[in-house]
Order: sequence, then structure tokens, then C-alpha cells
Amino acid sequence: NIASPEHGYKTMRDYNDLFNSAYSLVMRGHGRWSYRFLEAIHAGSIPVIVSDGWKLPFEELVDWPSLSLRRPESMGLDPKGLVDSLPRDRGEIRKMRAGVREVFTKYFESTEKRAIAMLRSA
Repeated sequence: NIASPEHGYKTMRDYNDLFNSAYSLVMRGHGRWSYRFLEAIHAGSIPVIVSDGWKLPFEELVDWPSLSLRRPESMGLDPKGLVDSLPRDRGEIRKMRAGVREVFTKYFESTEKRAIAMLRSA
């Protein structure tokens, strides 16, 4: 378990508190996918995708531009600029987070739902 004392975390609650945020950074992984994206949407957080040319899952089914934010990888070198670029309007944030939770429940909540979504988007 990554959220354990031997990994430097006091409790699972401390690890989960990382996701009590309106936004979660999703950096490019070593491959075509990053588990951080799934963690972000599972937490109901707006994913801020800092990756060039990354295709999101089920793009044929989900209007990701209305539920996530994309930033160029170069912006990773400018943390202040990255934070300053995020929307501040509470109504807009609530609407996006509600949409993220809805999409997670509909397409990602279980293995069965992910498999059905994968077949529908093929």
C-alpha cells in the first residue's frame, strides 16, 4: 500500500487528503497512460493535463474539454503561471467537478463499466 508508514505516510486519510482539491495535476507518464488521471477523476477533481498530444480515454463518449484543462508540457517549468492559468470562478469549478463525478460514475466506476465504454468508443 503506497499510503503506509513505511512509505512516509501517516495514514490512508493523509494520502486521500491529497485529492481534496478542485484541481489535480496529471503529468505525462512513461507510456500512453497515467494512473494519476484515474485518481483525479475518482476524487472528483478537475484533471489539469500537463502533456502534449495525450489522447484521453473514451474521447468519443466524453466531452473532456468541458471537464478538464490541458496545459502544454512547457508550462510544467512555470508552476506560478500554471496555477495562475486555472479558473477561479466557483460556479464554473462546481459545474466541472460535478461533470467529472458523473463521467467517473458512468464510465470508470467499475471494470464492467470501463469495458462497456471501451467497446462503445471503439
